[in-house]
Amino acid sequence: MARPACRLGGVDEVHGAERALVGALVLEPARLGEVSGWLRPEDFDLPVCGLVYRRLLDLRQGAGRVDPAGLVGLLRGRGELRRDGYPIVQVSGMFDGVPVPARLPVYAGVVVGGALARQVSAAGRRLEQACREGRDSGRLLAAAAAQRAALAGAQRRWRALPAAGVLKGGPPVISGRGSGPVRLPGPGSAAPADELATVGGLLLAPGLVAGVGCWLAPADFIDPGCRLAFDRIGQLTARGMPVDRVMLAADSTWRDGAGRAGQLNVLLARAQAAVSTAGSTGFYARRVLAASAGRQVLGAARELVALGEQRRGGPDTVLALGLAALDALDGVRRQTRLAAGPPRTRADAAGRGPGLTRPPAGRCRPVG
Repeated sequence: MARPACRLGGVDEVHGAERALVGALVLEPARLGEVSGWLRPEDFDLPVCGLVYRRLLDLRQGAGRVDPAGLVGLLRGRGELRRDGYPIVQVSGMFDGVPVPARLPVYAGVVVGGALARQVSAAGRRLEQACREGRDSGRLLAAAAAQRAALAGAQRRWRALPAAGVLKGGPPVISGRGSGPVRLPGPGSAAPADELATVGGLLLAPGLVAGVGCWLAPADFIDPGCRLAFDRIGQLTARGMPVDRVMLAADSTWRDGAGRAGQLNVLLARAQAAVSTAGSTGFYARRVLAASAGRQVLGAARELVALGEQRRGGPDTVLALGLAALDALDGVRRQTRLAAGPPRTRADAAGRGPGLTRPPAGRCRPVG
């Protein structure tokens, strides 16, 4: 039997958002009002998340104190707290996956998006069942109209989400410079250590993305997975969305499909394990840029060799193409200067000389 589209092999961005959301609400029940008006218990695919969210709503409506102790008491009073600790044991395991700071409406939007995707699949299965039952064409068309009306209602609900400004229709695919669909390497492939550490550091400290993005570009990564991850991190940051594995997996699923999102999430886990502190992100990013510069110079050199050997178009054309190949390196020169930071001058032995200079603020812009 085929796996539902919302589930990935070992990784599930919708389930990750469900766990993160419920864990955050149990830790900070005062924030329940941010999502209680439009997020429904039946939107959760994980039964434990739906149960806990439903009981939190019950507590909010006056059944008891809205805190972890009140939740335990309500579950015990309803006979839903099992002897093996379910569901409290499961909820306690969700706390480590709570993003900080938690953007509850955004993650709730991911949960609703998963629920609506399941609704679409369910509508298709109902129509398949209707066809298998051998109904006449009139009844089949009526069944189709009913499912269409249900999905139209689902569409209206999605467009009315409070987080619609960020999530309406799924994250948009930004045209122009971008990685596009790529074939990610398998789990056994070895990505360059500096590239993994750079991506992992940016996941640990998304605030560094704006600075590093001034001089490092996706094209500087040789590993396609790291290139894609860096590109998507930058796009999420530019749109003011949370930058963590939950949102990157959801973003990749909307853009590339569930299978590629699972591969990306595996790579992100490896990237996080490759760096111990976000303070070293700049160091690794500069090493990535240095390796990229070396590859570009080598490429220009090989192009010159080929031009000289083939000699197509006469000397003027060969010289023009050779100069163009070398001019293409100006971009990486600018990147390297930006990555090095403000220029410094060394005073002479007598202590004289100009002071340190700094470029004007606000002049940093992405290259490429």
